[in-house]
Amino acid sequence: MVKVTDALLAAVLPYMDRFVTLQDKTTTYDSFGEPVDAWLPVASLIHLQCAIGNKAQRELDSTYIAQYKVERHEVTILIAGYCPQAQPTMRAVDDEGVIYDINQVTFDQTRTVTELLVRRVD
Repeated sequence: MVKVTDALLAAVLPYMDRFVTLQDKTTTYDSFGEPVDAWLPVASLIHLQCAIGNKAQRELDSTYIAQYKVERHEVTILIAGYCPQAQPTMRAVDDEGVIYDINQVTFDQTRTVTELLVRRVD
């Protein structure tokens, strides 16, 4: 990831027209004592301004192997801000209700933006 300066972030912010909330899995128990998994929003990671797009101009959208097309739905979510609490065990839900499993979390050198490499949950 490149070094993000304040000027670069200010230039990119208008294109960050989406919002995402990160959720963490928790286990609760029902009235019969059976475990029930639930995804709950992480308090400090709600309604984060972001841009959502396919990594490197959609190069991961599809890969052709022989005559078979293999779909890889890997998408990058670029969050405006440093989110050290973000973990690959979490998931992201965008402002349209689309759910993504987080595969990788990285930060720029100045800790100005957070990049999530995610896979859409169908």
